[in-house]
Amino acid sequence: MFFVFDVETIPDFSFLRNVLNDSESSDDDLLLEASEQLTRNNSGFLPPMYHRMVSWVGLWVENTGKPVQKVGWNGENEKEGLTQLFDALLTYKDFGLIHHNGRGFDLPLVPIALCTTTCRCQFASAITIFATDSAKPTSI
Repeated sequence: MFFVFDVETIPDFSFLRNVLNDSESSDDDLLLEASEQLTRNNSGFLPPMYHRMVSWVGLWVENTGKPVQKVGWNGENEKEGLTQLFDALLTYKDFGLIHHNGRGFDLPLVPIALCTTTCRCQFASAITIFATDSAKPTSI
């Protein structure tokens, strides 16, 4: 089974204003300033931490290539989108991910979005377990 997915984002202007200490510039001017100061290798495209997720779409596909189920979300509430994404990812136990620029953008965006929301989904709860005293490292 494979999960083919893509995430769409918009610049997080509130965060950019804080990072650049610029509360007066228009959004267009702020984006220009951010793309000059905060991009990697002068690419003009901001790294994932400066974006907000506004939609995602996924398609479950059998190993034969037969589509099985389409899932997706769009909206302003990142917490809702993340919860629905993790619910979708829990549909099947073993699967491969197919994505365009997922390693460079989409996949790094997800934990950043988790950190910036108060998402209480199953994965966030699992991460919390490892941060408590009850989680003891095991020697090998």
